[in-house]
Amino acid sequence: MTTSNNPSNIAYASYDQIPWFRKRWFAIISILVFIPAFLVIAFTGDVYFERKGEIKTIPGYSKFLVLGFFVLAIILQMA
Repeated sequence: MTTSNNPSNIAYASYDQIPWFRKRWFAIISILVFIPAFLVIAFTGDVYFERKGEIKTIPGYSKFLVLGFFVLAIILQMA
């Protein structure tokens, strides 16, 4: 059996065990302040949130949605 240090393979028992930079509140702040920070965090592992007592991850398409907006903003600034 092999183990990986990839954060997405870790099963957290409670929301308190999740690192602060992998929580949804930090993802929202990083999108508003510095989008590249969010992209690095999102594409190197999961971003978690708690709903009705269950730990969930943001869907993969939302990562690409933010990436698309970021690329579009850069293209519009260059024009």
